Amino acid sequence: MYHRVKSEQALIRTGIGGVVVRFTGLWVLPIVHRAQFMDISTKKIVIPRKGRQGLICKDNIRADIELAFHVRVRPTPQDVLQVYRSFGAEKASDEEMLSSIFDAKFVGAMKTAAKSYDFKDLVDGRDAFSNQVTEFIGEDLHGFVLESAVIEHLGQTPIEFLDPNSILDAEGIKKITEERMEREVRENTIRRKKEREEAKERARRGV
Repeated sequence: MYHRVKSEQALIRTGIGGVVVRFTGLWVLPIVHRAQFMDISTKKIVIPRKGRQGLICKDNIRADIELAFHVRVRPTPQDVLQVYRSFGAEKASDEEMLSSIFDAKFVGAMKTAAKSYDFKDLVDGRDAFSNQVTEFIGEDLHGFVLESAVIEHLGQTPIEFLDPNSILDAEGIKKITEERMEREVRENTIRRKKEREEAKERARRGV
């Protein structure tokens, strides 16, 4: 029986003759062979780090961030075979399973990259951060290849989620509070200046 392979799939045949990988089609004989299809299309793995799990930046301010990783199996017999032997055809085609497989590695890269940026620099340098995460992850993905990493959400972790008993969070709370006070002072100064100018204008008009 000849099995045709759809686009973005790989066929793995086991049994007599050993393991064979094809991307077009292959003869599979009943009883003596077993055929399994592996989806090698691009998979999206979304990793959110928010609240108490937010990433700590260089200035100790936490960032709520959601990063989408796009991974796929390299379309070569050697890589398909490596993925098959490491995870199996079914797991390699399941986004949830891939997320559990790569979560620790991807989160580790995100944490390391975040420590290179102050929060404001992270906001302004989204692409640079994503590229750095990709570099930290590297190419050792057991037959998979990381095509891209894209920030889907980025914001400052609300202060109520920070732990004042944590040294790093305490530094972040202090910095956020100082910045908030400075902003309030600037806004108050601008507001009072505007009020004085309006009062002068009314006095000039004799109102």
